[in-house]
Amino acid sequence: MHGIIVTVELAGQLAQVERDLMRRELVGRRSEHVGELAEPAGERELLERGLSIFGLGVEEAGEAPTEVRRLAEGREAARARREFAEADRLRGEIASLGWEVQDVPGGFRLIPRK
Repeated sequence: MHGIIVTVELAGQLAQVERDLMRRELVGRRSEHVGELAEPAGERELLERGLSIFGLGVEEAGEAPTEVRRLAEGREAARARREFAEADRLRGEIASLGWEVQDVPGGFRLIPRK
């Protein structure tokens, strides 16, 4: 029996190839239809398509409560001041309210815990 083992690295490379191919396809469409804007597939759509291969999906999390956002903003400010103990404390407080905070380029992302 032959099979392919898909590692996280390989999955990432495959996703990049798919994005590159889609961009090339869209560029071709745009040159065929001058003046007509063909919107490229968004990051979310690509993620959903990739996850669907494995029978997974993306669910909407909704907006975090104001208090959770305020704590996350305070944590972000503490990290900028290099006050990591305070940032860790705030992370714990956010977690106690049922949310996970992830650091992303340009800010943070709040994810509800299950």
